[in-house]
Amino acid sequence: MVISDNGAKFENVVTVSLLRHVYSLRDYKGINASLQYVRTRDKKEIDFCIARDGGIEFLVEAKKGHADVSAALKYFHEKYDLKAFQVVQNLKRERMEGRIAVRNAVQFLKGLSV
Repeated sequence: MVISDNGAKFENVVTVSLLRHVYSLRDYKGINASLQYVRTRDKKEIDFCIARDGGIEFLVEAKKGHADVSAALKYFHEKYDLKAFQVVQNLKRERMEGRIAVRNAVQFLKGLSV
């Protein structure tokens, strides 16, 4: 149970929203999609990965207040040329950092399939 860790609570909200997105793709559109995470042997890790038809559609790193793009997200985005989002709960202004979108969590989650 997550009692006082607001970062973990935020990550749980993102998890449920992405899972709902995946179920929507499966149930309403018949798309083979799943929610995963990505981790290398040397411990580089991304919070979420939406896989679709056997490939990675996009990566998501969830942060409560850090607008700086995570090193792991940069690594996977650059190495594998994957679409990537850093979703921040308390973000005042959205921006692009290279081709990585730094998005306000509410706006990003609103854009997912229901």
